[in-house]
Amino acid sequence: MGTPKPRGYRKLATLIGSSRELATFRRFDDLNMLRIMRLQSELIDLEDQYNDACNEDDASDDPLRNNYTRSFRDLFDPQHATGNPQRQLFLEINDKLDEYSMFLVVW
Repeated sequence: MGTPKPRGYRKLATLIGSSRELATFRRFDDLNMLRIMRLQSELIDLEDQYNDACNEDDASDDPLRNNYTRSFRDLFDPQHATGNPQRQLFLEINDKLDEYSMFLVVW
């Protein structure tokens, strides 16, 4: 009986796969702009929170906390991982910036 030939979207995908110049995809520009704007808004909020955490650490009487804004070694020392808002915010910012930057490269 043989293998049935692809139909519908499968047939179209096979055709486009063999001749990529036939491919056209909608970019969803408005939705992508909303996504960029959302990421920017989230980064601004995280930046404000991070700056507040840095200011609190700088004003602290605890010499270790006071050193977090000057030493990545202290900030990221695994022994001080818990209860360290500056470190947590820095990591959240890092992840969000990765997402934001990746999106801008594709854009």
